[in-house]
Amino acid sequence: MKDILSIINLAVLLFWVTNCNTSNRCLLRSIQKPCERIDYHLLGYYKDTSLVDYVQRNNTNMKVHIVPRNQLKPLKTIICTDSLIIIQDIIKNKKIRIELSKNTIDLNSYVLEFIQFTTDYPKFIEKINGHSPYGLFSDEKTVKSIKDFKVIFNKRRLLLDSSEYSYLFFPNFCNTFKSIQPVKAYKSKDERFLYIYIFGANGLNPASTELSEVRSYLAKFVFSIDEGYLGKIVLSNSELSAYQWDCPNFIGI
Repeated sequence: MKDILSIINLAVLLFWVTNCNTSNRCLLRSIQKPCERIDYHLLGYYKDTSLVDYVQRNNTNMKVHIVPRNQLKPLKTIICTDSLIIIQDIIKNKKIRIELSKNTIDLNSYVLEFIQFTTDYPKFIEKINGHSPYGLFSDEKTVKSIKDFKVIFNKRRLLLDSSEYSYLFFPNFCNTFKSIQPVKAYKSKDERFLYIYIFGANGLNPASTELSEVRSYLAKFVFSIDEGYLGKIVLSNSELSAYQWDCPNFIGI
């Protein structure tokens, strides 16, 4: 009888391991270390127990595009430097080319709004020209920003307004550090959609040992190959930390 029960338990375990999807993560992974699950200290502040559920509830118009990267087909990166990314591949038997460049800007020329929780805490930049910034520690004024963001499919540029990416500061182009990954692009299995992922990496340097030392974010840009730019999903450093992204099995959105 014990042998039969052992076989049944093993079969159940293998089923869960080989059938991960967006609504539940591998059983073995959750046993090893919490990943993409809410830090129980923050229950009540965040309503959802899983990162995917949280993102779906807060981005209902993009729900169909909340697909982990391991379910998509990666495109080829042909150039990756600290200031330039070029991704080039084939979608629907036609060439697609993605180019991102980076520059340094001075925020003193922008309209800034600050927030300070107490006199013992530093001031934080809450808004820049009315937009929420990502990737800043507090009130930094000299920052790195995305200078240009080009997506060209079959000689036709898929346009997006610069305000969609201009407030994602210190974008990570080529580095890999724990859950922070280089800029990458993916196509859906039916080749109807294009997804571009960008992480923030403010403070990342050779001495960094923990993600808590880096101010990051995760931005996912969504394009329809036929219709153009559809929108983006951005998760702040606080949201990523709340859902314990500091683990070797982070998949994201």
